Amino acid sequence: MDRHYIDKRISEVLEGLEVNPPVEAWLAVSDGLDRRARRRRLPLLMGMAASVAAFIAVALSLWLLQPFAVQPDWMAERQELPQAMESLAAEPLAQTHHQSHPEGRPLNWHASQDAPLAADYVPESSIAPPMTVIGGEAVMPVSRHALAFADDLPPMPVAPASQTPADGMFSSMFASLETTEPGGKFSLGVHIAPRQNQRLLARNSDFNNLGIPFESLEEGLLTYGMGMYLSYELRPGLSVQTGVNYLATGQHVHDIVAYQHPGNLPVFETDSRTGMMTHPQRILTSQGGIRFHDPHHYFADVQSNRVITENQSKTGIEVRSLRKTHEGLTQVFHFLEIPLILRYTLAEGLIGIHLKGGASGNFLLENEVFAGKNLQQPSIGETYGIRHFNVSAIGGLVFDMALTSRLKLHMEPTVQLFLNPIISEGMMIGHAYPYSYSLQTGISYGF
Repeated sequence: MDRHYIDKRISEVLEGLEVNPPVEAWLAVSDGLDRRARRRRLPLLMGMAASVAAFIAVALSLWLLQPFAVQPDWMAERQELPQAMESLAAEPLAQTHHQSHPEGRPLNWHASQDAPLAADYVPESSIAPPMTVIGGEAVMPVSRHALAFADDLPPMPVAPASQTPADGMFSSMFASLETTEPGGKFSLGVHIAPRQNQRLLARNSDFNNLGIPFESLEEGLLTYGMGMYLSYELRPGLSVQTGVNYLATGQHVHDIVAYQHPGNLPVFETDSRTGMMTHPQRILTSQGGIRFHDPHHYFADVQSNRVITENQSKTGIEVRSLRKTHEGLTQVFHFLEIPLILRYTLAEGLIGIHLKGGASGNFLLENEVFAGKNLQQPSIGETYGIRHFNVSAIGGLVFDMALTSRLKLHMEPTVQLFLNPIISEGMMIGHAYPYSYSLQTGISYGF
């Protein structure tokens, strides 16, 4: 009995025993789950992107083919022309002014040479009406009803002998587009543009002296831009364009981990004397140093030495009591852009192709720093030492398609390169020049 009691007591004690794993184990498990979630999301996102691209391609193809599938109005009216021609033999003109045949008489006449009227001719066939030579060409006599019917018809295109009827229809449609009266010398347009941002590192040896491999620790950022422009045609094939654009550029910084208090309490306290919070940490990047104004985050390096902690620091026990919330940081710079661009026409037609190039002035509106990659959350800091005015070069192609005589759809693959470092001299060793690839899509109106 005593032995049974001891065994029962030990089992009860063991059942209530709970061992908390170390924080490092939870961090490792969390990292593994995050990586698996990212791997599961990637095929789904790629499938969604492929579906959207296929839908856009099919919709655009159907829209482009629609004008050729619709029968023009003049084709429906032309079907009634043979019925009108049946009255040629039944009711010829009573009088017809004509020029004489070189021999002095009309073709296929059986009357005397002095007969002046078309009513005197005798047709050789009851199906085909006779022909009259006028000005060296054979002309078919036409009745009054046929003339009245022809006056109501629009002019019909005539295809060359070497073309099929379908070729004649397509060539006439393209000719009508090419000869459409232009909307005017001025054009007003709007656009939106997804942008893939990168940066070019110059004087890379200065970065290497720090022992920080910025090339592998930073990656480009996908942002967007939008704006409106005004274009003026200097001469046929050459125009100048200006306007106002809003754009954002930046980068994502890898291998820096952000921690927060489990109860979302401030990690750093305000100064009792000044009443202000001074975050003791700064982070070095190729596009400047980051300083923080949010006291809820503590940062640590995964590799390299980019996090600089001043004045106060956390002990090892305090750091282990925090929970990891984000990986990496994102720098974003917002600019107001005023471009000056020249456009040169390479080809015109159903789709016009133009070459564009120029420069722009970029005025800094705001710069922000976000924990992780979510740009919808509040900013936690800023990059200091950023220039307030920058100059960039712009180049690319313009593809436009006329929707009406005045309205055009534009697609413009564009490259933009900053001509000066985004950081002021003396704030950071080395030079980083932002550049981007964008696809501007918009619409313009000529007047």
